[in-house]
Amino acid sequence: MPFVNTTLIVDDEIPTAAELNAPYDDLATASAAIDSDNIASGAIRHQHIYFNPSSLYIFEDDNSTNITDINSTSYVTLTRGAQPTEIDLPGAGLALERYQPVRISGTCLVTNNNFTKTWDFVGTDLGKANLYAFRILLSISTSGGPTTTVTLGEWGYSFGTASSTDRNSTLSAGLSSTSISLCFQTAQFEGIYRPSTTGVVLEKIELQAKVFDLANTLRISRNALHAIVAER
Repeated sequence: MPFVNTTLIVDDEIPTAAELNAPYDDLATASAAIDSDNIASGAIRHQHIYFNPSSLYIFEDDNSTNITDINSTSYVTLTRGAQPTEIDLPGAGLALERYQPVRISGTCLVTNNNFTKTWDFVGTDLGKANLYAFRILLSISTSGGPTTTVTLGEWGYSFGTASSTDRNSTLSAGLSSTSISLCFQTAQFEGIYRPSTTGVVLEKIELQAKVFDLANTLRISRNALHAIVAER
């Protein structure tokens, strides 16, 4: 972003009108030439967005009813009927320059989950039954090669408040306490993809989720994906 200069006025000095107006004149000049290399969080302006007028890509499902239940222990794309939560880039995909950033965010409302298994009592994955996770999956190709996938990030959440197999009540010693289900809360996450080589084409962006135990079912509504392609 541009720098705005200020004139230092010390004690007993009487500033001139030109000195007082200097920061505002400088701001007017600098605002006309925003530095397009700046991609810091919260600092994006129209001047920073990729010259393609379609540089903002959106998938939004504002339906308040749940999408298809998720009870898979491997990642599946969030889907309503036959409509997956994904952004298909137009044509043959979006060609990215080397180091050109794409900022991608996902969100949804976690609703009335079916929470049966709160904790593993045996095995090596104690506690994982209480978890579910999201990820943003990118489909890309490089220099005309085959399509491959890249995980932009993974974000985990808890079905309930269970933290161990020994869940004793804080009100009465020895009285077993149940796990309280955590429902109707938002899940929000984002990441930045920046190709390190030339010839990269971004083809598709998907929002996916999984559970860690088949006994539990994740239910979601109002899911969305957003992607902004910035200047390099």
